[in-house]
Amino acid sequence: MSAPWLGELPPGWQEISLRYLARVETGSRDTVDAVPGGEYPFIIRSQKPLEIDTYSYDTEAVLTAGDGAVGEIFHHVDGRFEVHQRVYVMHDFRGMHGRFFYYYFSSEFGQTVAYGGAQSTVASLRRPMFTGFPVAVPPLDVQRAIAGYLDRETGQIDAFIAKNKELITLLTERRDSVWSDLYMKAARTARPVPLRRFVSSIADGPFGSSLTSAHYSDAGTRVIRLGNIGINEFKAGDEAFVSDEYAATLTAHAAAAGDVIVAGLGDDRMPLGRACVLPDIGPAIVKADCYRVRPVHGLSSDFLAWVLSAPPTRGLMKLAARGSTRERLNTSVVLDVEVPIPDPETQAALVRQFASSASRIDVARSVAERGVALARERRGALISAAVTGKIDVGVSV
Repeated sequence: MSAPWLGELPPGWQEISLRYLARVETGSRDTVDAVPGGEYPFIIRSQKPLEIDTYSYDTEAVLTAGDGAVGEIFHHVDGRFEVHQRVYVMHDFRGMHGRFFYYYFSSEFGQTVAYGGAQSTVASLRRPMFTGFPVAVPPLDVQRAIAGYLDRETGQIDAFIAKNKELITLLTERRDSVWSDLYMKAARTARPVPLRRFVSSIADGPFGSSLTSAHYSDAGTRVIRLGNIGINEFKAGDEAFVSDEYAATLTAHAAAAGDVIVAGLGDDRMPLGRACVLPDIGPAIVKADCYRVRPVHGLSSDFLAWVLSAPPTRGLMKLAARGSTRERLNTSVVLDVEVPIPDPETQAALVRQFASSASRIDVARSVAERGVALARERRGALISAAVTGKIDVGVSV
């Protein structure tokens, strides 16, 4: 058997290479061809299609990205549509029910990506990976039954996921609302002033060839990277080190427990300007775009990370961002941002109050996030089991 992950197929099922079941092509258009408000869907290397006023296909097809997030993005369309030049189109099905193939392909193609070694600087796929892709093919009536079964079951799971994602959004908004209210309480106590008045020093990480992945080692001095900077929390994963000997040449970028680390880059998921207090993790340096801030006496690190990560400050950071393709700050912008700095007792009280309120919200949010994760796992397992004949959906061969 050419696909070891398939195992033994039920009687009446066949394993057939995709080349015998469908035509495999790539599109010819680029994203610059998109027309907002266009009449037809324009399938690109993203889960969300664009729009366009022309079409090259008028058929049922299954599509997937040829590079980027390979093995993660899949579309099933039936009608007129246009296709990006790095999107693969499988259509003109022979002995294959389109909806069944969509479920099968989106579930099992990742196995081919893993086995085929589609890894490089940018993950990419090549035509032979498609034409040689092994497909478990039951009789057409079984394919239809499996597709109908999965439409019903995944529809219920997707509704559950959507409901929990909506709850997560509401809880996140509630958390930010509490945070903003406490920020405004601080602002009523102390007028916002430029942060530079309360900072003893600030340092960026080394740029360019001074610190690259080639300098990393298995142990030594910890390198603080953007992935370690959460929203008012230090994320201990994503560990990287340089040797202590090399770190000794980068002492200007050193960071110590109690320093505040600020993110100079951000996106919609992890905003720039977010900050965290560095815990005691031993010797450390910051990487480029990670700013080490040391507050003066009278400004606690906990409060500084909290106020910099607060929603109102995030808005100020976004307005001050530099760079057209990705939001970026520099140390001068960080020092110029105005934040309220009340007395030390008020600082501590605000941090405690927020932690108490946020912890209850975070527990509820964690439950909802876990529910989404488990539902997605169940969805994937259900599809894989159905399209490979591991479960009976109520139709005999």
